[in-house]
Amino acid sequence: MEQLPQTETELVQLAANCDDEAFCALRDRYARHLRMIIARYAADPEDREDLLSEITAKLLEDDRRVLRAWQPIAPFGAFLTAIAVRHCLAWLDRKNTRSEHVARLQPAAEDADVSDILERLIPADDKVEPEAAVIRRDMQETLHGFIMQLSDSDRLVLSLRFAEGMSGPAIARLLGISRGAARQRIYKALRRLAAIIDQHDAEL
Repeated sequence: MEQLPQTETELVQLAANCDDEAFCALRDRYARHLRMIIARYAADPEDREDLLSEITAKLLEDDRRVLRAWQPIAPFGAFLTAIAVRHCLAWLDRKNTRSEHVARLQPAAEDADVSDILERLIPADDKVEPEAAVIRRDMQETLHGFIMQLSDSDRLVLSLRFAEGMSGPAIARLLGISRGAARQRIYKALRRLAAIIDQHDAEL
């Protein structure tokens, strides 16, 4: 049996050209990565396995068109992350639930807008007492409800940036846009999220 190539690019190219052995090797290599992403969106083990199967099947659709679309300018792991996040967000839309997924927005120091938003919804001192923990969880679910009102593209960039921890330049390479355009997408998504929160506050 011919030994499979070790480089990511060669392996993806073989898998994209309908080499089943290469595809299985690629699937196994990234299975743990996908499981970690899926776990952030689905709590039920059966849902997680279903999502993993669906994402894997997506890579095989239309004569492996998705795999052929990958360009080596971005790591394949980042490319796969975007596919998985999109699929999980679509699954949440179909499921129409907020309780399964608590948004994990962990702002970096330079993301002052996110810090301001989260500080309004989830005060930093609500950490010790059990009652405070319940309040914090409710606030997180409320934040997720706001995020679900955003467009698919806004939710994607926020998920990549804050849930998956990808940098602005990495998102730019993944989406095939400039770094400035990536920063603008993230900023505008945050502004739209802030506007939704402001509207909610005004209606209280």
